[in-house]
Amino acid sequence: MSSAIQPSLLASRFWLKPRIIWLVLLLVYLIMGLVQVFEYRQSEAQARTEVRNLTGLLDAHLHADLMRVSNLLHYAADKVQDEESLREMDLQSYRQLQTSLARLVASFPLVDYLNIFDHQGRLYVSSLAPRQRPTSMSIADRPHFHRVQEKDDEHLAFSGVIRSRANGEQILVISHRLEDGEGRFLGSINAPLNLGRIQNILADIEVGEGGVSLLRRSDSSILLARYPVFDRTDFNRPLPEDNPIRQRITQGQTRGSLEYTASTDGVERLGYFQVMEDFPFYTQVSLARSHYMASWYDQTWIFIWLALLLFSAGFLVTHLMRKNLAAVNSYQLQLEEERQRLSNIVWGTGVGTWEWNLQTGETRFNQRWAEMAGYTLEELQPVNIHTWERLAHPRDLEKSGQALEAHFSGKKDYYEARCRMLHKDGHWIWVLDRGRVVSRTPEGEPEWIAGTHLDITAQQEAFLALEANSQELEASNNELEHFAYAASHDLRQPLRMVNSYLQLLERGLGEQLDERHQQLLEFARGGATRLDQMLLSLLEYSRVGRQGEPQQSLPSRQGIDEALQFLQPDIQRRQAEIEIQSGDWPVILASSNEYTRLWQNLIGNAIKYTPADRTPRIQLAVKPAEGGWLFSIRDNGVGIDPDQMDRLFQVFQRLQSRSDYEGTGVGLAVARKIVERHGGRIWVESEGEGQGSCFYFTWPTDLREDQEC
Repeated sequence: MSSAIQPSLLASRFWLKPRIIWLVLLLVYLIMGLVQVFEYRQSEAQARTEVRNLTGLLDAHLHADLMRVSNLLHYAADKVQDEESLREMDLQSYRQLQTSLARLVASFPLVDYLNIFDHQGRLYVSSLAPRQRPTSMSIADRPHFHRVQEKDDEHLAFSGVIRSRANGEQILVISHRLEDGEGRFLGSINAPLNLGRIQNILADIEVGEGGVSLLRRSDSSILLARYPVFDRTDFNRPLPEDNPIRQRITQGQTRGSLEYTASTDGVERLGYFQVMEDFPFYTQVSLARSHYMASWYDQTWIFIWLALLLFSAGFLVTHLMRKNLAAVNSYQLQLEEERQRLSNIVWGTGVGTWEWNLQTGETRFNQRWAEMAGYTLEELQPVNIHTWERLAHPRDLEKSGQALEAHFSGKKDYYEARCRMLHKDGHWIWVLDRGRVVSRTPEGEPEWIAGTHLDITAQQEAFLALEANSQELEASNNELEHFAYAASHDLRQPLRMVNSYLQLLERGLGEQLDERHQQLLEFARGGATRLDQMLLSLLEYSRVGRQGEPQQSLPSRQGIDEALQFLQPDIQRRQAEIEIQSGDWPVILASSNEYTRLWQNLIGNAIKYTPADRTPRIQLAVKPAEGGWLFSIRDNGVGIDPDQMDRLFQVFQRLQSRSDYEGTGVGLAVARKIVERHGGRIWVESEGEGQGSCFYFTWPTDLREDQEC
């Protein structure tokens, strides 16, 4: 009875697990959603705080500068007492006043110069003027002059963005009313503000990508300065009457935030404005939503992908759980057995661990470290650094010490050495010893170093066996090449005899041969000639690496020049156009005659396999590549069928008819053998027949000998 109930209970519990998974996923989604809502509000709140602080900072900076300019104008106005004193001022007094104004301006970077105008708007004295009385300049038509002239209760007036009549630059003018003791208007003293410097102040506010900082009139909302500029035609233009900021300032608000989409560039921004005390201006700083919400957007996409991944995983898991519901009872037992086997496998393939205190000599090994050498930890007690020194091979111990010193001195980020350890049974095992300093003393000296031992005996023995096989294969290849050389060389002698006897037959029989037998004789002679050419090609192929000059450093361009000299008859016959990349070509390590032969084969093929009705155009180039150089030979020849490219570099393989193009099909095989012997790789690219082709081959910067592990 119990055996019948047990599977049912397991099945019911198994059925509940998919529901639990979906409930957990739903809870995770809810938490993720709440986190995103919280992060969204946090980003919005931080952006509002940031934009408010930046606007306050900009307002404080400009207000301080404008207040200094206002105090400057008040101070300068005190120097002008009444109209009669100005008119009666002699030239020396005039020059003293001009010099005094210039000294005042020097202490105010925001002010370009100071001008004093009489009651008719004519320039009387300027800190920029020459040291005589000016007579021609007038601002009687300027609105800011009219305001100080007509309003005796306002001592300061401000212009919009205007062009200076003194130096032609864009300026903002602050005008101070001059009057005598009875309040009669005497003129004005003007301080033109440099808009470039105001622009620099706006630029210093870090608004990020898409952000804006600006200065406007609070009474008319005309734009005075903005960073970035966008469109200069916006300056001196007021905001529309339905603009939210203009409406709020008109209603008496002095500061506030708003979200808007700019009509100038269509960017959605969060802005804050603040009306300046004492002056008819307001500052505004706006941050682009794409900037201050960037991290939230990134996190949202991460959460979306994570949610999709979790959903996919949940769907897959529940699907598999339901699919295997019928076999759940037997799977429980199998799973337990599999879990035990997996635990044994993990334990059996585990690495040994070690820790060493360089200051005290304390050393720690785990059980697996001892078992690699056939011991238990109890048999090795007491363990210390001498335990390792006793088991390690003396030669490897020296290499291990050098690797440790390199790590301790900072030359290498970690310690690594391949060492032999003496097994308890008397044989040597190979281990990969790796570690890193994990703590240092207050003086900076290494304290604790920790690492692992991985048994690589099988890999090392396989490497040594592979190395031995490679040597045997190399010897076999050398013997085979020698045989090919001897066979092709010795076969030419009887072939020449065959060819000679065919010629004697032709002379002896003469006119006795009919047309059919003449044709058969020609076939025999042609076959003998082709066989001789193939034997010559085979000789050439076998000579690569055997009779070449020793490898040495040589200019890579030298081999091209020599190959072109050998090919000069073919180049002139076909009127081929050879274009060689200008500039310096690299110096490479190569066998000179084989390197020249490589270029001769590739350029000769490019000339040969260009249709007779087409002028061969060949481009030679080189460029740096990973680990060396990439050479290329591009032509406008017959091209190559992509399906035939695998055959291209094989011996005696031809892609074109022998009646159309001569050759034995060995030239590219020789080229491949030369390139590979020098440690490179060769391949070809073509869009198809008739489209030309481009051969590429790599050449290493140097050749490195294999080192023992």
